[in-house]
Amino acid sequence: MKKIVLLNLLMVVSYFLSAQEIGFYLGGGLSGTQYKSETLESTIKYGGHVGLSYSYFFSPKFGIGSGVEFGLFSNKVSLNEDYKYAEYIVNDIDYAFEYRVEANQYEENNQFTALAIPIMLQYRFGKKAKFYINAGSKIIIPQKVKSEAEADGVALSGYFPDKGALITDMPQHGFGVIDQWKGDAKIEQKVSATLSLEGGMYFDFKENSRLYAGFYFDYGLTNMQKDPDVAKNQAFVSYSPKGIDKAEFNSVLSTNMDKVNLLAFGIQLKYTFGRKNIKQRSASSNESDYSQPLETVNKEELNDEGTAKVPEDVKQAVREKIKQEVKDEIKEELRKDLMEELESQNKSNPVLVEASNNHGLTKAEKALIENHSIEVEQGIGNIKITEASNKQLDKVVDLLKKYEDVELDIIGYTCDLGTEEFNYLLGMKRATSVENYLLSKGIERSRLHKYSRGRNNPLYPNTNEENRQKNRRIELKIVK
Repeated sequence: MKKIVLLNLLMVVSYFLSAQEIGFYLGGGLSGTQYKSETLESTIKYGGHVGLSYSYFFSPKFGIGSGVEFGLFSNKVSLNEDYKYAEYIVNDIDYAFEYRVEANQYEENNQFTALAIPIMLQYRFGKKAKFYINAGSKIIIPQKVKSEAEADGVALSGYFPDKGALITDMPQHGFGVIDQWKGDAKIEQKVSATLSLEGGMYFDFKENSRLYAGFYFDYGLTNMQKDPDVAKNQAFVSYSPKGIDKAEFNSVLSTNMDKVNLLAFGIQLKYTFGRKNIKQRSASSNESDYSQPLETVNKEELNDEGTAKVPEDVKQAVREKIKQEVKDEIKEELRKDLMEELESQNKSNPVLVEASNNHGLTKAEKALIENHSIEVEQGIGNIKITEASNKQLDKVVDLLKKYEDVELDIIGYTCDLGTEEFNYLLGMKRATSVENYLLSKGIERSRLHKYSRGRNNPLYPNTNEENRQKNRRIELKIVK
């Protein structure tokens, strides 16, 4: 592994040393992110970047460039006047209700920095007036977004459908109005890629130094949201049962947000200089582009053909990498052959397969465990098992005591109401209810493995309350 890392490092260093142009640049303009959402309006603010570049030219006109860049991005966000947010959650006493958030005159300023690695194809043309066009992509490695928000007022309320009650003024329990509200937060973002374009004019100062002046344009091709599902469902002010003053600010970037793309454009200046003894060839020359004069190379550094020698340590590193790749290919082929052999043996001995999968259980006993879902009582967020399912579990207990080597996966499910995070936790609570029941009947904890699938894999479409209730369930699977 160390040799491969060393080889990659040597390749990067050698590419940098072979660059015919090394430069410094800075740019400024509108730099921020675009937000795709129906609930807010966003304005990109001023930002900019500074960077170090290096280029290698294959001919007087064409080349490739890369480098490293540090940028600043900022936005101003405001919510629509008719903005309202609602989601089903469960409070600290396991009671489900609809949490509602409304804001008045809400504004938020977002700012973040990012490290960028550009890879650009370069084209230069013109005689008296000289122009350039660079096109390619940038890898954007963003830091956390720093959000600072304020509003004339934020109203937090809860609607309890079972009681038909809307609670708006219980600040000690998380419901009420906060006047002159302020909040700040930091939000993570994913690494992104952009489509990048640069163009303008360049001017020769000396033989190996130039000034480039023109525009730049960067458009994000990928979504920068760390968790898009959370960003579609999370409230920008989360519920806290300890009081409205404990409510956590999440930023509107976590509320009904479909997509976040980087966007930056403006003007840019770049100063470049060439290495010593590197010259750009003329159009009529037959020599190599930017070739080093032969008299500056020591004869000891040339082989019999007159070309430069490759260092021995670089050759050895390449050999080791090739050997490792061959070994990995052989291991993969052996693994595939072994799996095919095992599969063919299993198919030829179905009795052995059935016995190993079922631990001695008959098909009827296996179906009694796996083909009957454990139901919970009616209601959103309920985790209590029905009386009929308790009787079903008693039959499972008898089988677990009969076959002491059988282990179970206990998997909790929910309907589609509520956030993905809430449904995952609710599914785990339902699985825990079954686990506790089996433990109370003397089944060892080591034989029980609980999981949550949340709202995934519904038995019926979540189109009405009857189907949703059927999807609120717990399933048992025999561990093979």
